[in-house]
Amino acid sequence: MKKLLFVIFIIANTNTFAYNILDAFKALPEHFTPTLNAILKSELINSYINGNDSIENAYFGISKITLLDTENELIKIQTSKVGKIELKIFTPTPNDTIIAYINTVCTSNCTSIIQFFNTKWEKFDIKTLTSKDFFGNTPTQEFLLFKSWDMPQFIEYTFTNKNTIKANFNTLQLLDHEQQKQIEAFVKKSLTLNLKQQESNPQNYILKIR
Repeated sequence: MKKLLFVIFIIANTNTFAYNILDAFKALPEHFTPTLNAILKSELINSYINGNDSIENAYFGISKITLLDTENELIKIQTSKVGKIELKIFTPTPNDTIIAYINTVCTSNCTSIIQFFNTKWEKFDIKTLTSKDFFGNTPTQEFLLFKSWDMPQFIEYTFTNKNTIKANFNTLQLLDHEQQKQIEAFVKKSLTLNLKQQESNPQNYILKIR
């Protein structure tokens, strides 16, 4: 009975919106999900609805839905042992639908790319974070010291159920104890972001740090 109610809930929420998160996942171009073609994406959704959250993917590994939140238009999928993707629909204005996509790879450390598209999968040119953003707006001696260490950039993004985006500064995990001690009071381990219209040009969008 609970499973039947869950299926009805998903179907009801899916039909509420003109364009919903399952539509976005099904329409996601295949180069964004090399382990999941169109048939496997549909199979994964159907399996999840029927109580099985994982399937064998195109590379004979396991892909699974780790979160499907139709109320907040959010889906998270473990595509492989080291890879995961997240999709979320933002509607910053009644006339705009933005599909946000995160691809995260975790080996010794996790790092992500985040991109934004309209429903035709045309990309928005939205500036993402750099290491400097975790040190604040003003260049400091501590940031210059960090920069001198020439560390690779590892920023991990994830969507929340509050229409925000969390960014973790995972580069800090690569520093030794002494390096961490030198900058820990001057750097933030994570930031919370909002997708906002640009004040000078409302047709453009920016990621604003809260």
